[in-house]
Amino acid sequence: MQYLLVEHHQSSSGSLNIICADSTTKDRLGSTVREIEGLEEGVALTVVETKDLPSRPKFLVWIPETVEESIVRDRLRKQTAGLRTEDWLLMSRRSKVEEKGQTLAYSMDDKSSKVLAEADFKPYYCLGRVIFKNITHNKGSANKPAS
Repeated sequence: MQYLLVEHHQSSSGSLNIICADSTTKDRLGSTVREIEGLEEGVALTVVETKDLPSRPKFLVWIPETVEESIVRDRLRKQTAGLRTEDWLLMSRRSKVEEKGQTLAYSMDDKSSKVLAEADFKPYYCLGRVIFKNITHNKGSANKPAS
């Protein structure tokens, strides 16, 4: 029996995203999805290549403390209405002890991106604000997403 090799998985907005480590895993999951498709009314299952997924906005943010990343998302969600931080994917995290903070890179849903734009990319965080920088390739410049 060969095991399924999964690099990463995430549940977001009613979908389950699975990044397969090899083509055998991808093929096996794909055939399983085709076998169970149509078992329940109103449920749609689809297998797509990563390259065919819609691109999500990506941002960098400097957080002036080194708390757990989940705490950062929780604080941002509570202090800025409309941010759906539970749908964000942490792409990277760099802590700098000497600067007492961390830089986080997020991929997020379009709604959160629009909420950030409405807040001039400066949502509330603790007793101040933090600045998000748009790093999405070919989708506008820093702090100005493409329309």
